[in-house]
Amino acid sequence: MCSAPVSLQARLGKFHFSDHSRLFFIIVFLACSSFLVADITCRILSPDNNRVPRKLLNIVHSIEGQREMGIPEEAQVAFDNFLRKTDVEWMRIRVRPEVEQLPVIAKVERLVVEEVRLRFGQKALLRLNQLELQAQGSRAFLRPEVEGYLNLTDPSNEPLECFV
Repeated sequence: MCSAPVSLQARLGKFHFSDHSRLFFIIVFLACSSFLVADITCRILSPDNNRVPRKLLNIVHSIEGQREMGIPEEAQVAFDNFLRKTDVEWMRIRVRPEVEQLPVIAKVERLVVEEVRLRFGQKALLRLNQLELQAQGSRAFLRPEVEGYLNLTDPSNEPLECFV
């Protein structure tokens, strides 16, 4: 037996009209993030910011991520060799508590970002930023540069907390 369709209002019952407009804005932002990222140049996350998932290193290590960044196949082997050198520190620290991991991850992310910029240029770095924001999903709103770009103040963040 089929159940009756549930309306969006019933699903989001506790939200007010203004919350719906914020939800619409969030959906539009996420859908258009590939265009906005040129204006939101992502910075390496601070080791103190443990609310945003770290996705950058996972992206650059994947073949799909490298293709999306526009890294030519002939350059992938050399780039992978660079990543193996940086992996030594990153892999060793992965079994440690998060408070010890985050500074090392931030250091390795800085090295990788600089290498991407030097080897493949600003276009590849912007695409990496896009991929990272997309991978972080709604948690990207917790990034200081995204909050600044969207001019999110503390009172305006309260309704967003339910999404992150």
